[in-house]
Amino acid sequence: MSPWVVLAPSDGPTQPKISYPARHQDHKRAFQAAWYQVHPWLEYSQSSNAAFCFACRHFLGQNIHAEESFTSGGFSNWKKAQGKKGKFAKLRDADYHVNAMVTWSSLKGVQNIAQRGHREDATVGNLKRLLRLVSDHDDIIRKRLEEGPRNAKYTSPEIQNEMLASLALKLRDEILAEMLEAEQFPILVDETKDVRKTEQLSLIGRYFHGGKIKESFLCFKDTDGLDAASLCETIIQLLGGYGFDYRKNLVGQGYDGAAVMSGALSGVAKRVQEIAPSAEYVHCHAHRLNLVIVDACKSVIEAGHFFA
Repeated sequence: MSPWVVLAPSDGPTQPKISYPARHQDHKRAFQAAWYQVHPWLEYSQSSNAAFCFACRHFLGQNIHAEESFTSGGFSNWKKAQGKKGKFAKLRDADYHVNAMVTWSSLKGVQNIAQRGHREDATVGNLKRLLRLVSDHDDIIRKRLEEGPRNAKYTSPEIQNEMLASLALKLRDEILAEMLEAEQFPILVDETKDVRKTEQLSLIGRYFHGGKIKESFLCFKDTDGLDAASLCETIIQLLGGYGFDYRKNLVGQGYDGAAVMSGALSGVAKRVQEIAPSAEYVHCHAHRLNLVIVDACKSVIEAGHFFA
């Protein structure tokens, strides 16, 4: 049986802080929580009382030979763990480990900022900073960035936008495949103005997949009108365009409490339910919480100061 709870690589190393049992009774040595600070890639399995390398377990390239004790078997000879010639130091300096760390860093990104940052130069923006990081360990990338043709570095805003669009389409295709497999789904819809002062409708699907409930963003859509009929038509067109059998499988709809959305006689909720009878309307809990907080701040000065 695997000693691990299945986690996504983005969840980070498993680093429990417990009373670690001694592995070898004759030496009375045990794993030390302080090692996490020195080696942030280090993780510990309680069931096997052994250490592993998070980066090497998840981010080794194909056909890369690595020491199995840190990827599958588990390392537990604590006597040989520390020191300049210890196992941890040797792993830290190994080329395959360095490359795995670079790949892990690329996944983590830079503080969730925008891909190009707030200004265009070599030091700002996730893509350029990640490329600079990779170039420290990859001569081909370094030569392309430093010596390659200026018009073929593939870092321009246009190229970055194309990459983002391609990734977005691939991700949405995966989300749609999961929703179609789940069959029944509710939707969450809101509308607001973007920075261009254009009214946009946002569409989110809520569905059950892989043993858990998921809420996944599907798209923004410019709206031709903000009346109930126009918004209803936009929603139905989007669902139909994605291939959903919404008349049968749309089982819920969540909006704010505005009359145009929630109106029982001619609001969006009523119009959608006339098309998809199982689509019960629920007043969005996030919007309800927001209304409560606004009223509380108006009534209680201390509450306003707290949220400010």
